[in-house]
Amino acid sequence: MTFLAPLTLIALMLIALPLAIHLLVRRRAKRLDFPSLRFLRETSTFKFRPRRLRQPLLLALRVFALLLLVAGLARPLITYRGRRPLTRVILLDTSLSMRAGGRAEAATQQARAIIERLGKDERAALIAFSAEAIVLVSPTSDRQQLEAALQRYVPDAAAADYANGLAAAEALLAAEPPGPAEIDLVSDFQQSGLMVQSSSAREKSLATIATYPVGGELRENSFLIDVSAARTSKGIELSASEVASDQRGRAGERRKWLLNSPAGELPEITWRTESNGQIVGSLNPVATDDIQLDNRHFFSFVPPLGARVLLVSNGDADVDVYWQAALEAAAGKDSKFTLEKVQDLQGASATDYGLIVATLSRSPDRNEIRRLVELAEHGATVWLNLAPDTDAKSWNDFAGSAEGSKLPFTNLGPASGNAPVHFATADMGAPFLRSFDQNAFDALRTTNHKKAFSFTPRDEAGSLLRWNNGQAALVWQQVGAGQILVLGTSPGLQSGDLGLSPAFPVLVGSMADSAISTPAPLSQELGKPVASINSSGTVTITDPAGIVKNKTARDLAAHPQSAFSNPGIYRVEAGGQVRFLAFNFPPEESDRLVARPQEVRDRFASRTKQGVVSGSTWHEATESAGSQWRYFLGLAFLLLMLELFLVIKPGRSMSRSDAL
Repeated sequence: MTFLAPLTLIALMLIALPLAIHLLVRRRAKRLDFPSLRFLRETSTFKFRPRRLRQPLLLALRVFALLLLVAGLARPLITYRGRRPLTRVILLDTSLSMRAGGRAEAATQQARAIIERLGKDERAALIAFSAEAIVLVSPTSDRQQLEAALQRYVPDAAAADYANGLAAAEALLAAEPPGPAEIDLVSDFQQSGLMVQSSSAREKSLATIATYPVGGELRENSFLIDVSAARTSKGIELSASEVASDQRGRAGERRKWLLNSPAGELPEITWRTESNGQIVGSLNPVATDDIQLDNRHFFSFVPPLGARVLLVSNGDADVDVYWQAALEAAAGKDSKFTLEKVQDLQGASATDYGLIVATLSRSPDRNEIRRLVELAEHGATVWLNLAPDTDAKSWNDFAGSAEGSKLPFTNLGPASGNAPVHFATADMGAPFLRSFDQNAFDALRTTNHKKAFSFTPRDEAGSLLRWNNGQAALVWQQVGAGQILVLGTSPGLQSGDLGLSPAFPVLVGSMADSAISTPAPLSQELGKPVASINSSGTVTITDPAGIVKNKTARDLAAHPQSAFSNPGIYRVEAGGQVRFLAFNFPPEESDRLVARPQEVRDRFASRTKQGVVSGSTWHEATESAGSQWRYFLGLAFLLLMLELFLVIKPGRSMSRSDAL
């Protein structure tokens, strides 16, 4: 028996308490009527008699009850000591590289050999891992069950995450009784993937790690990386680096393609323009290689916009002058973008402008809003700010209509009230604020706004800035290929001193940089979390084969491979918006080099701390799931009740005799 709270056993000293009570407490003597004592002679004799324990059964009950009570509070755990057989966890690498050169077959044979070497009463478990770890079978000594689980081993398309696989193995062993344990890691141990894992290794393993390299180096392989897009005078230029790796080393070449039509097909590239304005397609490397799986590289992107910013004047010179000054300061001496100013949007083209700034006032102009939404749907970033004379009621009515559903709020109202408000918090991790550092935000917080509005964002919208009363001050929403942002104030002096703040040009510059920069990356890696999906509800995904799946955003964040399992173009519908996402194999899985066996052994030997699994975690799990301590406390309670019954019963008998 062991105790999970052994310090509680100090309370066993209290067992001396009932013993002392039984020795010290005198029994009440019976009263006897006796005649006069004057004829009796006094003597000086003395006789010592040891005090006898009275009612030993009652004393035993009290001592035993106290003993059980203290033992129960110490959380006892009855275990059966003795030599336990070895427990193995076989970790099978299921990353993309295991599909090449017969590596999957070699891994299966190696795992089967480990299972066949299991001794009597030894147990084994199987875990398949890449970006995620899946338990194929829990520890068991049934070889048929292990063989059936081994048949389910199939390599996938993600990168090998050794730390994740080892963590899953240790979690499985932590639920086992303490004893000798070993983790058998079967992999091709690609050099690039192993280097990535070495920088993110977790704490040392609680079990011995044995490594089993399978497969050798490939002769040659070619793949594409660093795909980017840019707008030129002739059209959209797509570029990528083709990496060729062979026994002589690695070489790279930058290649370019011109997309000057909505769709096209060439030997090395195919592309098409989707209904939402995105361009999707695939590229092929020129060189031949041994791995055909990673030859096609898929891409999906919003066409880059021109480095031009448009300021729409509403006739208020006080507002326009601050906007123009802030935008000119953001452009800087190197003229990162060209600033233009117009009275209306009739001639504006969505491909010409990356950022469009406009001020909303009074009641909604439906034609103007319709045009702004159209520009956003084609990729522009539309940044709106509210003038002091904005009619909140008319804008709320408009936001509740079908035409106003693209605005990022359902309701707006005054935020300042009788006292001015100021900015309190900011989402510094948002792409719009990536150039807006903490120092600039601290300066922005000092601005006061005597005429400001707050928002109730839509479910699919986000909040970038908040007032000191906790309400949203700057909200945004994805609209087609672009986005619409609304600021609950303006830089004019009637609203406050925002236009006078040195932080205002920094905020404007950060917005402009985000709007005119090329969306990156043009594709995502299989097995990695999908950060580009911004939704709190159900996401509908159509894979390249046309199969439709419905997933929650939480499931996608935790298990991206459940929806995006193979390379290709996926149609994603979330929050009423349709997007196309391109997924490719992780580039480290295309590397042909593998680590040397001694390098592998040295790297994982340093992670082994001891060869016996610590029993503390297993004790905690067993004690929490069991009820041994409850039995001790329950029996102590019963003994205390019996002791109370024995104490009360003689008292009642004496009362009856006295009454008689």
